[in-house]
Amino acid sequence: MARPAAEKDGRLAAEKDGRLAAEQDAKSVRRRRHHLDGAYWALWIIAILLYLAWPAANLTAYAWSNDEGLYVQQAALANAGYRLYAEVLLNKPPLQVWILQTAFRAAGQSLATARLATLGLTLIGFVALGAVARQLWGRWAGLATVALFLGLPEVPVRAHAVMSDLPAMAFGLVALWAALQARRAGRRRWVVLSGAAFAGGLLIHPLVLHLGLPLVIVLLIPEPQRAQRPGIGRRPWLDLAVFAGVAASAGLLALALIDRPAFFTWALSQNIRSVGTDIVFAGSGAEQMLEYVGERWTLVLLAASGALVLLADPVRRRGLIVPAAWAVAAAASLAAWAPVWVHYMLVLALPLAVAAGGGISVAAQWGVDALHGRRTTAWWRLSLAGLVLLSLGAFALQRLSETMPQPEGGPAWSAERTAARSYLKETTSPDALIVTDDPLLAFTAGRLVLPTLTEASYKQIRLGHLATEDVVRDILHRKPQAALFATGRLALLPGLEDWVATMSVGHRTFGEMRAYQLDPSARPEHRLDVRLDETILLTGYTLSADELVAGETLTVTLFWMADGPVTNDYTAFLHLKGQGDTLVAQHDGPPLMGAYPTSRWIEGILLPDRHVLTIAPEAAPGTYDLLAGMYGRPSLERLPAYDGRGQRWPDDVVTLGTVRVISP
Repeated sequence: MARPAAEKDGRLAAEKDGRLAAEQDAKSVRRRRHHLDGAYWALWIIAILLYLAWPAANLTAYAWSNDEGLYVQQAALANAGYRLYAEVLLNKPPLQVWILQTAFRAAGQSLATARLATLGLTLIGFVALGAVARQLWGRWAGLATVALFLGLPEVPVRAHAVMSDLPAMAFGLVALWAALQARRAGRRRWVVLSGAAFAGGLLIHPLVLHLGLPLVIVLLIPEPQRAQRPGIGRRPWLDLAVFAGVAASAGLLALALIDRPAFFTWALSQNIRSVGTDIVFAGSGAEQMLEYVGERWTLVLLAASGALVLLADPVRRRGLIVPAAWAVAAAASLAAWAPVWVHYMLVLALPLAVAAGGGISVAAQWGVDALHGRRTTAWWRLSLAGLVLLSLGAFALQRLSETMPQPEGGPAWSAERTAARSYLKETTSPDALIVTDDPLLAFTAGRLVLPTLTEASYKQIRLGHLATEDVVRDILHRKPQAALFATGRLALLPGLEDWVATMSVGHRTFGEMRAYQLDPSARPEHRLDVRLDETILLTGYTLSADELVAGETLTVTLFWMADGPVTNDYTAFLHLKGQGDTLVAQHDGPPLMGAYPTSRWIEGILLPDRHVLTIAPEAAPGTYDLLAGMYGRPSLERLPAYDGRGQRWPDDVVTLGTVRVISP
């Protein structure tokens, strides 16, 4: 009897020891998982802090691109009551401007506010990028992806730049993540979120359209390991219809809130006219892409080696279709887009980073399994893992050897730009409008640019979408107080600076920048009531002097106004004549130095028109008549000229007044 009892006690003790060992093993596993979870989230926090560090320290640096100044001016002008597209020119959909408007109203109108708002958007995209990779290949793939993205030297500088491409991609990445979540969870609410986010991306920049291909693939292909679950992947075409319906509804809602005819002119027709246009300044999309791939060859190598690793894994290879389709669509879009700018190339880097991140995580798992003896790892798998490791080393070495690209003009404001900003503050009132091709400088000085100049980019000017007469017309209509020619863009508009210089009442230079003070309240000193033909009024004139010495110059400012549509382009003439029709000075030329042809004049705008007459050195002292009028070319036929009583002037020549020539 004693022996069976002893055996029973032994079995019980062994079972107890087994339970204790199992509990210890379970605790050890939970502890390791807890530590891994802590390390994972700690690394994510570090990645986010690294993403935010450089932008947070450079919120007031000079511009990364001219786009920054244009976007902050568009938002500020819209908040000031100017209408988007109808008055404030904008060649993109409006969501980015709306977001900046909201930020300005909530936190104040400043460059730091605009950049913080943009940084918030791109941070969402940064997290969504990791979430996409996590959905495809697990959480460590997501962390590896964002680490690689951080390794691109242009990312810290671009993270907060007030531009449209990365904020648009942030919405696109949320859309892709939500579509993957819908496929995994089988909940249509994620499809709704995906459609809304995709529409948000398109409402910032149409370049996001290329994400439509991977989104369609995700929505149509069910999750393999969950395809047998009820409600999962059973009606993919319905999911696609919901996605398209939500995206289209969001777009139609946005169209209902804006000036649609003006939008279709600026955001659609102007861009359509730009497609395929070769602008030397930018280069073609294919050329830019080849250059970028050459510079980022280590990322391409890492993505290729990562793709080989994923193809070698039977479970994970299926997910590779998403970044593959994504990369193909991005490359095709960039190749077809012209003109294309180098900062668009980050669009191509995103799917490459996702594929590389997935390959790194799988290769690392193979290595861990082999190290702990969990499975026998084939030599070819170890070889692929080694290739990934070598590619990662090359990527790290290239990153360490590169310097971070600096914002346009450098991270600090130059002494010349600081002085120009002070000049604008000193010579203009806070509510003044400014003529300038450096809209960011004007914004930081607390001044708004002419609404017409919110599309004063190299592209718009070189394509002819913005002409000299457009700017002159807006100057005459809006009455700005200063003009600053700073970047060379406005120099592409023929005759503009010459006309502004002629009309200015003060001039300063800041290095290569030229500033002009304008007098928007200019009115004629001598009033007239003269009508030329049926639609042109001569309302008065101003003389620089009424007494001169022979050989000196006389500046005469004529003040014109259209009283209806003017159908032809005319030439103005000024003659200074003495007795016997003795001509001692003459100037013929198109009004406003040709910067604003008469056929484009808008009714009701007062048009100051300066002419310089040089008195003939041999002119005798005496009183001379100042005569004016207009004629057409090539006929040289003068326009009929009538006084206020309807009487026609002899020979259609208007006598303005007299000028005395005195002895020296």
